Amino acid sequence: MKKNSGKKKLILIIAAITAMALIISGVLYFRSISLIADEEIQETADSETVKDEDSKTESLVSAKEETVVDSSAEAEPVDDETVDEDSPSSADNSSPVSASERKGHYETIQILVSEAWDEKVLAKKGACEDILVSEAWDEEVGSCYAFGRDYEMGYECGICGFQTTGDIASHIKSEHDGAGNWHNVKIYTSEEKCLDYRTETIHHDAIYKTVCEEDEYTIVHHDAVYRSERVWVDD
Repeated sequence: MKKNSGKKKLILIIAAITAMALIISGVLYFRSISLIADEEIQETADSETVKDEDSKTESLVSAKEETVVDSSAEAEPVDDETVDEDSPSSADNSSPVSASERKGHYETIQILVSEAWDEKVLAKKGACEDILVSEAWDEEVGSCYAFGRDYEMGYECGICGFQTTGDIASHIKSEHDGAGNWHNVKIYTSEEKCLDYRTETIHHDAIYKTVCEEDEYTIVHHDAVYRSERVWVDD
């Protein structure tokens, strides 16, 4: 029974989803039809507006043509014999002189392209030579490789530290009643000094200084540059 009730619920859910999908697709379909209809109506209105404007333009043109015809009909004819050729009005109404009837001539003129200028050019490179400043020389350098002091082997009292190269026993007997000890030590007899001194030769090369003569220059003049052009000049 539980399995059958579960299947029924699943069938009802699927049916509900299918119905919703059909409703949504129907709404979208009718909406698209409505949009297409609105576009067709708008296009029809635009075409009618264009036609009205064209008809208005044709009416205005025809009205202007009628006005021009009426004004030309009302104008009085002018007798050619009554017009004085020497009168100012006839001279003013004459046609302008054409380019072929103008009196003049062509002239060639020079137009500046670049100014004249002077260039500094190297004519001769100054010679160079090395001048001796100091000769080569050798230097003797000494170094100490070992330091030390002169010494003699002696004895040192184990009680008071007395050192001697003579009889240490008599010292112990007289100073410590014979009760004491001693040991051998180095007794230094000089200050510290170099015990291994060596020398070596360091070579110093000659020193030179390079001296150069001054360079020689010459001035090259460049003329101004012009270009030719033909122009019309009225007489």
